[in-house]
Amino acid sequence: MTYSALAGSALAYRIAQPQAGIPPSWTTPWLVARWILPIPFLWFGLQFWTDWSAPRRRAWMISLLAVPLATGVVHRTLAILQMLPLSA
Repeated sequence: MTYSALAGSALAYRIAQPQAGIPPSWTTPWLVARWILPIPFLWFGLQFWTDWSAPRRRAWMISLLAVPLATGVVHRTLAILQMLPLSA
């Protein structure tokens, strides 16, 4: 079991090493699938399964959508600058 974990880790390292400095692609299908498409599901969930006020729901929606986008922007910036650790 230890050997298979070591072999798997070595394989993952060899796969990730050449791609460490390449930023992820931000194409339109990626943006729609990962960020825009969940908006209606989040809105319906907060609208019908909580008894929160409208400002509170709006604040949660903004934070649910802004945090992943900000994380992606920071990751892409660090990848372009080649400042990411290998584990990222």
